[in-house]
Amino acid sequence: MTREEIYNSIWTIAQEEVTSQGYRFAADAEGQIKEFIRHGVYNNMTATDIFNGSKIAEAERNMREICQELCRRERQRNQHIIVESRTFTATRFQFCPRYPFC
Repeated sequence: MTREEIYNSIWTIAQEEVTSQGYRFAADAEGQIKEFIRHGVYNNMTATDIFNGSKIAEAERNMREICQELCRRERQRNQHIIVESRTFTATRFQFCPRYPFC
Protein backbone atom coordinates (compact mmCIF):
# COMPACT_ATOMS: atom_id res chain seq x y z
CA MET A 1 0.00 0.00 0.00
CA THR A 2 1.06 3.57 -0.51
CA ARG A 3 1.05 6.04 2.34
CA GLU A 4 -1.94 7.78 0.78
CA GLU A 5 -3.87 4.49 0.63
CA ILE A 6 -3.06 3.79 4.27
CA TYR A 7 -4.09 7.33 5.22
CA ASN A 8 -7.39 6.98 3.32
CA SER A 9 -8.05 3.57 4.87
CA ILE A 10 -7.50 4.83 8.41
CA TRP A 11 -9.58 7.98 7.79
CA THR A 12 -12.40 5.81 6.45
CA ILE A 13 -12.18 3.62 9.56
CA ALA A 14 -12.42 6.72 11.77
CA GLN A 15 -15.48 7.99 9.92
CA GLU A 16 -17.20 4.59 9.95
CA GLU A 17 -16.51 3.99 13.63
CA VAL A 18 -17.89 7.37 14.68
CA THR A 19 -20.87 7.13 12.31
CA SER A 20 -21.72 3.62 13.50
CA GLN A 21 -22.20 5.07 16.99
CA GLY A 22 -24.45 7.86 15.76
CA TYR A 23 -21.86 10.64 15.77
CA ARG A 24 -20.03 12.81 13.28
CA PHE A 25 -16.96 14.99 13.56
CA ALA A 26 -17.28 18.74 14.02
CA ALA A 27 -15.30 20.54 11.29
CA ASP A 28 -12.42 21.49 13.59
CA ALA A 29 -12.24 18.00 15.12
CA GLU A 30 -12.27 16.50 11.63
CA GLY A 31 -9.29 18.64 10.69
CA GLN A 32 -7.46 17.63 13.84
CA ILE A 33 -8.02 13.92 13.40
CA LYS A 34 -7.04 14.06 9.73
CA GLU A 35 -3.79 15.77 10.70
CA PHE A 36 -3.29 13.21 13.50
CA ILE A 37 -3.65 10.38 10.98
CA ARG A 38 -1.50 12.13 8.36
CA HIS A 39 1.28 12.71 10.89
CA GLY A 40 1.21 9.07 11.93
CA VAL A 41 1.23 7.68 8.41
CA TYR A 42 3.66 10.12 6.81
CA ASN A 43 6.00 10.87 9.73
CA ASN A 44 5.91 7.91 12.08
CA MET A 45 5.46 4.86 9.87
CA THR A 46 8.74 3.72 8.38
CA ALA A 47 9.19 2.59 4.79
CA THR A 48 9.15 -0.97 6.12
CA ASP A 49 5.98 -0.38 8.18
CA ILE A 50 3.89 0.65 5.17
CA PHE A 51 4.47 -2.80 3.65
CA ASN A 52 3.92 -4.66 6.91
CA GLY A 53 0.33 -5.90 7.17
CA SER A 54 0.51 -6.31 10.95
CA LYS A 55 1.70 -2.70 11.42
CA ILE A 56 -1.12 -1.42 9.20
CA ALA A 57 -3.63 -3.56 11.12
CA GLU A 58 -2.26 -2.20 14.41
CA ALA A 59 -2.71 1.38 13.19
CA GLU A 60 -6.27 0.61 12.07
CA ARG A 61 -7.10 -1.09 15.37
CA ASN A 62 -5.69 1.83 17.34
CA MET A 63 -7.78 4.30 15.34
CA ARG A 64 -10.93 2.27 16.07
CA GLU A 65 -10.12 2.34 19.80
CA ILE A 66 -9.48 6.09 19.72
CA CYS A 67 -12.79 6.72 17.93
CA GLN A 68 -14.69 4.48 20.34
CA GLU A 69 -13.28 6.52 23.20
CA LEU A 70 -14.21 9.79 21.45
CA CYS A 71 -17.82 8.64 21.23
CA ARG A 72 -17.84 7.36 24.80
CA ARG A 73 -16.63 10.74 26.06
CA GLU A 74 -19.20 12.64 24.00
CA ARG A 75 -21.99 10.45 25.40
CA GLN A 76 -20.85 11.28 28.92
CA ARG A 77 -20.52 15.01 28.23
CA ASN A 78 -23.72 15.87 26.40
CA GLN A 79 -26.50 14.86 24.06
CA HIS A 80 -24.84 16.20 20.91
CA ILE A 81 -24.15 13.97 17.96
CA ILE A 82 -20.92 15.78 17.15
CA VAL A 83 -17.42 14.82 18.25
CA GLU A 84 -15.92 18.15 19.26
CA SER A 85 -12.36 19.40 19.07
CA ARG A 86 -11.87 19.52 22.83
CA THR A 87 -12.97 15.90 23.13
CA PHE A 88 -10.45 14.89 20.49
CA THR A 89 -7.67 16.82 22.25
CA ALA A 90 -8.37 15.20 25.62
CA THR A 91 -8.66 11.73 24.11
CA ARG A 92 -5.47 12.13 22.10
CA PHE A 93 -3.50 12.86 25.25
CA GLN A 94 -5.01 9.85 27.00
CA PHE A 95 -4.08 7.50 24.14
CA CYS A 96 -0.55 8.73 23.43
CA PRO A 97 1.78 7.08 22.85
CA ARG A 98 -0.17 4.96 20.41
CA TYR A 99 1.34 3.63 17.18
CA PRO A 100 1.75 5.29 14.73
CA PHE A 101 -0.08 8.44 15.67
CA CYS A 102 1.95 9.66 18.62
